[in-house]
Amino acid sequence: MPGSRDSIVVTYYPKGHPGKFSHRLFVYTSREKDKPSAILEISGNVIPASVPVWRYPYQMGSLFLKQKEVYMDGDKLQVEVIECLNAGDRPFSLDKEKSLVPPGETADIEITFKPGKSRESGQEGKLPVILGIPGQSPGKSTIYVVFGQKPEISTEVL
Repeated sequence: MPGSRDSIVVTYYPKGHPGKFSHRLFVYTSREKDKPSAILEISGNVIPASVPVWRYPYQMGSLFLKQKEVYMDGDKLQVEVIECLNAGDRPFSLDKEKSLVPPGETADIEITFKPGKSRESGQEGKLPVILGIPGQSPGKSTIYVVFGQKPEISTEVL
């Protein structure tokens, strides 16, 4: 309404785009329909993180993962790997018998499936694997082994 005030919240997500940026935002109101009532300019400089966490979309405490699921066909010996990053400030290990992953370094979580009598051939489903990350509840530190076909990603533009 005339004389009233309101606010506009603008959020810029710089993930994966370090460096300088400048953007113009056009604000349209009912006062003027053919041209913007205001033009806002935002600019800044995104300083890249020392650890490239933006490459790892899944976070579990200080552990960042490239994926939370691996697909197994369930009929043969199969090994799958999930790449992870220690974004914390101290060494990290999921297995006390393995060497520690230093801060800022990557490692692989290796998942080996050996078929046996406990699963029927061709059976589909999801098996949760709790990583046991200190300070994280089991629900927030679970990856999944999915039995069956990996869904195809369509690149078709509609």
